[in-house]
Amino acid sequence: MGRSARPDGQPRSTPGGAAPHRSARGAVRAGAPGGRVILAFLRHTAAISSSEVYLPDDRRVLTEDGRTHAVALRPVLRRFAPDAVWCSPLRRAVETWTLAGTGLGLDARPHEDLGERSFPSLAGLTLPQIAARIGPAQTALARVSTDLVDPPGEESVRAASRRLVVAMRSVAREAAALGAERVLVVSHGGPSSWLLCHLLGVPLERNRVFRHDQGRFHLLEVDENLTLATAIALNTAQLPEPRGAPEPPGQFTAPPSWH
Repeated sequence: MGRSARPDGQPRSTPGGAAPHRSARGAVRAGAPGGRVILAFLRHTAAISSSEVYLPDDRRVLTEDGRTHAVALRPVLRRFAPDAVWCSPLRRAVETWTLAGTGLGLDARPHEDLGERSFPSLAGLTLPQIAARIGPAQTALARVSTDLVDPPGEESVRAASRRLVVAMRSVAREAAALGAERVLVVSHGGPSSWLLCHLLGVPLERNRVFRHDQGRFHLLEVDENLTLATAIALNTAQLPEPRGAPEPPGQFTAPPSWH
């Protein structure tokens, strides 16, 4: 699969007449051709979890390792120099951005629909209590992936996928309208896999075939309608510099297959 075009550093007219956008490095940029944007989708770094009870989202703060990892992302994001940032409102994503984005001079735009799927009705329950509530069949599925589980009254994975795609389409369109070439989205593993299923035409039931480690990026080129132009790299720890900067060899070539 080919690479996206490397930036050349020269200002161009912005699609739709929008004003050129000033990046985190201070350089004035116009939007990419045809409203395309380079999207870096970052999964938050390590957060507190429990093998005994289901923790509500507001208790899932970053671990010490997660905070250290987020700080270590600062030079990666400075190198990428995003023009605009969107972030899930969940604490672990906000903390990741707050630590990693220090020094960029950008404010993240919060978007509720970038959040992970969660089950408020199960918050605080022990695993045996959850198993008793959802039954043996759903419990067996949960051991494979929580995306296979649909507790009564909670958001289904299909509904979650639909709202994530709508949210990402709005991000792509707003980025194009801003003239932003390079966009950072800070979110979660579930939304990351749902997005790739949508972009690559993979059945939602197979969404966990896409590995996305905490604190890593999927790097994609999409247009303003959220149509995939190029999958540049998946689950990468590094990001390319803006136009005109040399790219380290062999780091950003996409694998030959996404299935």
